[in-house]
Amino acid sequence: MDQSRLFKQIVQTVDEFTNKIKATHGRFEDIQYRAHRLETWFKNRTSTRAVPPDRIFPDDLKLLRRDVKRIIQDFAYLPLWLAKIERYTRPQPELTDLAVKLTRSASQFQQVVLTLLAPIQIAHNHLKVAEWKIDAWFLAQEIEAWAKETVAVPLRCHNILLKINPMDRTPLPPGTEGVELPEPPPPAPGEEENLLMPERPPLPGAPGEEKPPEAAP
Repeated sequence: MDQSRLFKQIVQTVDEFTNKIKATHGRFEDIQYRAHRLETWFKNRTSTRAVPPDRIFPDDLKLLRRDVKRIIQDFAYLPLWLAKIERYTRPQPELTDLAVKLTRSASQFQQVVLTLLAPIQIAHNHLKVAEWKIDAWFLAQEIEAWAKETVAVPLRCHNILLKINPMDRTPLPPGTEGVELPEPPPPAPGEEENLLMPERPPLPGAPGEEKPPEAAP
């Protein structure tokens, strides 16, 4: 197993997820701002039949939830991949700097995920329409559950660092103290040789993906 090449691939993958989340963060802040404006409008409206000025808000909220689900689904393979890599990592102190970089990238990723939670929780508190409030609540719950899963990423990377260099004194990433990681499944034949090319699960409904035919009634 070429550990140097593998670690560079992990850093690239983790950074890709971090950039995806950062790109999405602006949409969360936009939803929060618009939810506050809608709350003000509902308080000041003069008629119960008045139409909210932001008619596309519910559609944008649903699209945001859909896109976040796709990122979460794409992320699902990452903790298992890291667990397999941890299993086969061998001491190689000359790669310590690269392993430290990996741990820092993973820690940044986990912290960026947490930044998504506050805007949608605030938006949920502002919203008055039940359907919109429910969508925001489910999105907040999904992100909160995902944030708990992402803790495994910096912790696995820290474990990999310690296997690369047992003498390293890099502290545990924030928020990972006391977290117990599940054991990976038993190794499959040829697993170590295939670690460089993990197979990512397809994203349901992704552009260009054919949908399965619906069953006849």
